[in-house]
Amino acid sequence: MLAIEVPDDDTEERILKQVEHYFRSSASFTDRFLMARIEKEKDGWVPIALLLTFPGLRQLTQDANVVAQLLRRSKGILEVKEDGSAVRKVMQTDVYSRTIEVCGFAESLASPVDDIREHFTMLNPTKVALHSYKLDGNELFSGSATVEFPQAALAEAAHDLTAYESPLGERCILKIKSLKDKRIEDETTERKKSSNNKPEEVKNASKTKPRKEAWSSRPPNASKIKAAYWNSRIRAWRGPRECVGAGGKGQGS
Repeated sequence: MLAIEVPDDDTEERILKQVEHYFRSSASFTDRFLMARIEKEKDGWVPIALLLTFPGLRQLTQDANVVAQLLRRSKGILEVKEDGSAVRKVMQTDVYSRTIEVCGFAESLASPVDDIREHFTMLNPTKVALHSYKLDGNELFSGSATVEFPQAALAEAAHDLTAYESPLGERCILKIKSLKDKRIEDETTERKKSSNNKPEEVKNASKTKPRKEAWSSRPPNASKIKAAYWNSRIRAWRGPRECVGAGGKGQGS
């Protein structure tokens, strides 16, 4: 019996980001190859088995089922085929404005997807993606989800549906945020985090000025000492000087 691969949380996030990176335009060989393959594939679907041949993903996992499961968490970037065999980039450019993130549902909901669809049924939601977490190897509903609508106006109207009552009669107030706004916040936070992670010497490089030489600390007779030193060196190099006396003979000085 084959063992089921269960990657840790850090590896899961790296797998998702790695595949999302493949579908972004770039000059690397892998992305050029992938873009050429996408053009050949019908409707842009790329087999997950093909992605697993890329070294960047292969070193993280070799399980196609794990990849398919994780890619379903992609928010507005990728979508997975129903049978989990292929993935493609979301074509709609306005997907962020048509999608909301909702928090506050009871984690104990028996059928969270159906219950969330029912809550927004008057706005005709097209897709519900649950947010989950792992506990003892099990995927559990976290009480939040992303909900996509056919039009941005419907997603905007969903902000008014904050009062929720579960099938068991439990009532709560939902927190709803546009995925477009959340994406901007996440990008801003990521930029700040990257800036804060720079080494202190890099941050302070522009503030640090070279220290000027303390000329005032030089001894007052430094020039005379230096001149005397070089004069002694010159005399040693030339040898003893000769002078001409009255008799015309040279004498050592």
